Amino acid sequence: MSISLVAGLGNPGRDYANTRHNLGWVVLEALAQKQGLSWQNKPSFEAEIARWDYAPGRTRWLVKPLTFMNESGRSLAAVARYYKLPAAEIAAIYDDINIDVGWIKVSEKGSAGGQTVSLVCWSTSGLNLRVSVSESAQSNRALWISKTSSLENSRQIKVF
Repeated sequence: MSISLVAGLGNPGRDYANTRHNLGWVVLEALAQKQGLSWQNKPSFEAEIARWDYAPGRTRWLVKPLTFMNESGRSLAAVARYYKLPAAEIAAIYDDINIDVGWIKVSEKGSAGGQTVSLVCWSTSGLNLRVSVSESAQSNRALWISKTSSLENSRQIKVF
């Protein structure tokens, strides 16, 4: 499988900037920084995108939808249509409260990990990468993921 589009999911706005729910953006920004990529705002896609020419004749698009997470499928579908990318070449990175801290779960055409993101993201994408945000069992999941993080965990993200 070849991945042509990598989406980091999160929520826009200052209120969500440092929350666990934006971990997909944090991971994608770390990758873009490591590769020396710059972000461009693309209103027609409702996203920020970065072009990564990772091999001769091979381009991978990094995409941060600027919609709320549950509407990110609309943004990703627009990018995929424009660049004529099949759904099997799309990978999504997002937070998952259901796995232990420090773990990453990678699955092909798996579940949304408790997310309510537009179905286009989960039912047809080629690869899902879920990053743990759980430090302990939380009774109010919405409050836990929208709570501002200490950023200590995000500083530990390293892209190899």
